[in-house]
Amino acid sequence: NMAGTLNPEHRRMVSKIDSNSRNLAALINNVLDISRIEADQIVVELTTFAVEPLVREVLDELETVINASAVPVLSQVSDQLPAIRSDRQKVKQVLVNLLSNALKFTATGTIRIEATVAEERGSWRIAVHDTGIGIAAADRERVFEAFEQAGPAGTVSAGTGLGLAICRRLARLLGGDVSVDSTPGVGSTF
Repeated sequence: NMAGTLNPEHRRMVSKIDSNSRNLAALINNVLDISRIEADQIVVELTTFAVEPLVREVLDELETVINASAVPVLSQVSDQLPAIRSDRQKVKQVLVNLLSNALKFTATGTIRIEATVAEERGSWRIAVHDTGIGIAAADRERVFEAFEQAGPAGTVSAGTGLGLAICRRLARLLGGDVSVDSTPGVGSTF
């Protein structure tokens, strides 16, 4: 409105332009991320941080998308968990991608974020559970390949098919992994 008040039709068009530019920027960033990972150009910055504030930060970042969804997002992450040593920004990026996917593919039910640590081994597990469309057994590994998507026949998501590929590659770069357990029509856990 810097040059004057926009009428509702102009405001709608500007909103579409803004949304499309954000989607294009996200696509470019995803392509750059996958290229950096494949070229071994990613720098890992290890720090020690608490997981619960990181999950709250992710929920705050996606608040608009969560509020637009009919599906509640529950956090089952205790602030009593020990700190984790990893690259905080990369762990956050993985969690944002996983939660965004859960929101995109879940129309009813709930989405739950859970974090646990096996204290005897010190291994962490951060999981995103959803009650979405699920993934067929034949597609469970394919969804981690760049530019691949899976879903019921005839459906294509608005995504690029890079999110899960980036998640898995970043997790492996950090010494972890991303896997999926899923049942079509019931939901998925990443």
